[in-house]
Amino acid sequence: MNLHQTGFCPTKGKPTATLLCLILSASLALVAGARAQPLKEVDLSSETAWTLSIDGKPETRPIKVPFGGWNSDQQTPRISENTDVRDHVVYSRMIEIPAEAKGQVTKLVFGCVNYGAEVSLDGEVIGSHKGPFTSFEVDLTGRVEAHKSYRLDVKAYTLNHYNESPNRELVNQGKMTVKQGLEKERGKITVPTGYVFFGGLSSLGYGIGRFVKLQVLPALYIKDLFVRPSVSGDSLSYDIWIENRGSTARTVTLKSALASWNKDDWAYPQISDTELTVAAGQTLKTSIGPIAWKLGPKSYWWPNIPFREDYVAKLHLLNLSLQESVKTVESRTQRFGFVEHAEGPYYYTINGVRVNLPSDATAISQCGIYDGYTESPAFRPPTAPNTGCPETWKRHMRLGIRANRTHQEPPTEYMMEAADEVGFILIPETAHRGGYPGQSRNPKEPCYATHIAEMVVACRNHPSVARYSLSNEFGAPPEFIDYAVPHDPTRPLVYESNSHDVSTRIETANGHAYTTAHYSTWPRPARQIFAMGEYAWSTNGMEDYINQGRDMRLNDVCYFSGWSWLNYWPNFLEGHNHATHAWRNNHADRKDGVDGWNSPVSNHIQKSLAPCLILDRDLERIATGMEKWPGATPTIKPGAEISRTLEVFNDVHFGNQVTLRWSAHLDSPTGQEVAHGSKELTIEPGFHVTEKLRFKAPELGSKPERLLYLVLESCKEKKTVFREDRIAFRLSANPPKVEVRFLGEDTTTQGDWMGKYGKEGYSIPAAETKMPGGTQLVWHDNNPWTWKKDVPDKRALQYFLNDGNAGYSRLASKWNRYGPMQFTIDVGDQPREVSLYFLDWHNRRQTQRLSVPEAGIELAVQDSREGKYLRFQIRGKATFVLDGGGTSEISGVFLDPVSDQTSKEKMGRNE
Repeated sequence: MNLHQTGFCPTKGKPTATLLCLILSASLALVAGARAQPLKEVDLSSETAWTLSIDGKPETRPIKVPFGGWNSDQQTPRISENTDVRDHVVYSRMIEIPAEAKGQVTKLVFGCVNYGAEVSLDGEVIGSHKGPFTSFEVDLTGRVEAHKSYRLDVKAYTLNHYNESPNRELVNQGKMTVKQGLEKERGKITVPTGYVFFGGLSSLGYGIGRFVKLQVLPALYIKDLFVRPSVSGDSLSYDIWIENRGSTARTVTLKSALASWNKDDWAYPQISDTELTVAAGQTLKTSIGPIAWKLGPKSYWWPNIPFREDYVAKLHLLNLSLQESVKTVESRTQRFGFVEHAEGPYYYTINGVRVNLPSDATAISQCGIYDGYTESPAFRPPTAPNTGCPETWKRHMRLGIRANRTHQEPPTEYMMEAADEVGFILIPETAHRGGYPGQSRNPKEPCYATHIAEMVVACRNHPSVARYSLSNEFGAPPEFIDYAVPHDPTRPLVYESNSHDVSTRIETANGHAYTTAHYSTWPRPARQIFAMGEYAWSTNGMEDYINQGRDMRLNDVCYFSGWSWLNYWPNFLEGHNHATHAWRNNHADRKDGVDGWNSPVSNHIQKSLAPCLILDRDLERIATGMEKWPGATPTIKPGAEISRTLEVFNDVHFGNQVTLRWSAHLDSPTGQEVAHGSKELTIEPGFHVTEKLRFKAPELGSKPERLLYLVLESCKEKKTVFREDRIAFRLSANPPKVEVRFLGEDTTTQGDWMGKYGKEGYSIPAAETKMPGGTQLVWHDNNPWTWKKDVPDKRALQYFLNDGNAGYSRLASKWNRYGPMQFTIDVGDQPREVSLYFLDWHNRRQTQRLSVPEAGIELAVQDSREGKYLRFQIRGKATFVLDGGGTSEISGVFLDPVSDQTSKEKMGRNE
């Protein structure tokens, strides 16, 4: 949708200014972005002034505005949980027009009305808006007089009002009811309406949200402003929209000056004055620049990487004023950061430097207090030290999470201001989602264009905004690119989509966007931007997030996000806990030192997301668990050569010199040093390199067995910026004997294992495990998942009903894990046959890598669409490592006696 029709006006002023004039009808409101400074502002929020009626009924009740929306259980008294809303509610109150409004511009400004609004004054409709969670204005100029009072009615529609399906008619006929997310009705919603998840579990507010204000502005004022820094061009430009609501043309001088928000002494460039004439009743768009910047990288806005508690980003002020003769008729200040967000060949950049973003995806539908972020203390200004939104962004960064996608709802102005200051990255996302019932699926429908434009304009002056997410699981309508680019061509665009297994570039004449996979397999396509969102869905998803995340860092996935941090850690943010979480199927609250801050899992996350991480690639394939990472302890003989493959990262924005230091210690990380070394590496910011490390294992001395710790450190500018001291090897002169031999494949038995496999024991995910005494099967961080239960498909494994007494059915299930999967089986001294069943149920044609490190076995598991067994003969304790390059999965383990004496004699040959 083209909101602005462009025309050209004669230019006046200095040669440094390029003027582009945009004429708008006085009745067409410009998308609200960097708002004008009002002469008078009246906050219409109130706990007592507003009343609410439902579906046109005469009954009314008091309602808090904007706190909580009309569906909130936060209202006092509560709206009955038995209340049905078929179509709309009406908010009403009296407003008085202030004296300052005489001869000026008067507006109502709404933070949002979810989902739609029709605004009336004394019974006359004066404006409307359709779409969620973005600000809009209703012009009162010429309709109201100073000192007079008027009745304001805001009819707030549910999304169901716009439903094009038969359900809407059923609701209107009273044959279906719609419960709008009231606390006691969660999970009982008959017709899910708008932003709901899992049968209506949502705390998103309906009706008036965020704020509602009455504003008086000068008749000639700066209506909007877009500051456009260019690091690559070392220049500053900005666009200004000036509106003249008077009856005569006005000639003014635009004065511009730069200053430091941080109070730094920069030698800012001087900006020449520009003379402008704005016709009566018109809006003029003026473009200033480019102006040479020449202040260097220290003046740029940089993200807080590596995280520093005292970090404050560099921000600047653009001071503008309009002067008529010698009188200032309007002035305003816009804060900005000198930053450029862009794309590289297969990554994103900030100021030309590659940036990698471990991220979160905060869904207000889970964790909100019914009012679009504004009532949660975690997203408000601080009330004490270590509170409020700045602390929220710092808590993420303390873990190593550098960004947040505000899932299906644009952030508030204050959330962006706080991120600007502390150096956190934001990815605003529209509310457009493919799973919504009722909303038109036609991407050309006007509300799609309006919503995208409103979000972009509201966010574009904030340096913390790295890119825009145009939709969530909606596919990738190319029209969305055209709705965004005209309002901000300076940021990359993405679609969060679960319909693409690989990153896809969508192009239009105006620009392009990449899709972000959610649940699909990877690694990424070569030399192409690839990102992964919402991949860790388990209740205890912190482990999934980081296990997969380390592998994503290794494979150059430039952005990855779980789903979502408050699912894994509900009391992570101020004011939030398990009881307030809308879904109630998330993890329990965490305790510091146990599984929260300063616990093994959070310490592991902090190390894994460290900007200068050193990752042992060999251990990464067999590491297990969080409690004592890496869990697996390889056994080596004294005097043997130890060879390690290390990956060294440099995600710090300045400096390409990294020193790799290592040392080996007996018994503890601080014990006797037996070997050490260092190497100077050149690693460009945002990249990583592979290094080989070799040294000889020491002798045992008088002890039969000892631990040997490998301590790894990365240093920049002679300071240690990363240390890993948890890697250990077991030194033993007589390592335990493990014998493993691969026997072959079976592609004919499929799910009919009974009578052929599992004579001594079996383990079927989501069914049961039975192993004989003396045999141990141990899974490490693997989750059972059921594709289909009681299905006749012969690929599905047979499983006993009621412990075998009621026969059997079939079950298509798997153990799965994002990232490499590991399990161990100890059969003791007597050899056994172990058969592993693999099933590619959805025909993804995935290739998995199966290895047995103790025996040096490496196998490719391919083409298991019809079900495949891999058979092994084992003695002792063997570790199986499965790596699917994304999701690793296996569907069954079966234990049998060895088949004949020949197999026994061949043990240990690993043929």
